[in-house]
Amino acid sequence: MQLVVTGGDTPELRRDLGLASRLLLARFVSTPDVIAEEDLPSLLRLSTVVPVLSRSEGFALPVLEAMASGTPILVPNDSAQAEVAGPLGIGVDPDDAGSVADGFERAIRERESLRYKLSARAREFTWDRCAAGIESIWEELA
Repeated sequence: MQLVVTGGDTPELRRDLGLASRLLLARFVSTPDVIAEEDLPSLLRLSTVVPVLSRSEGFALPVLEAMASGTPILVPNDSAQAEVAGPLGIGVDPDDAGSVADGFERAIRERESLRYKLSARAREFTWDRCAAGIESIWEELA
């Protein structure tokens, strides 16, 4: 399996790449930098699993993008990502390596059975639905 880490070069990335090197795992890690927006859907579709383990996500667009591509996602339990993914997200404790490993195993095992369910879930998040929700809040406040 190949780990693809997207995004710019950061001190945290350098630290993690150093750890991968010390563990003799560097050959399994690719760092293509920032992915062009038009290339992202293809990368997501080709992925076996997309871990979105940050606890600081806002709405969790990366989760929605992965789901729209039919790719299983690992999400932190009780997070915005888990709320967006709903019952199709694979909830893990990002601070527990065993929990994350179990999540990866489940994602690999269930990938094909989740593919169409994930894309159907993603289709529920439309701009019309968002606008109707905001309008409902405004009406309630008025």
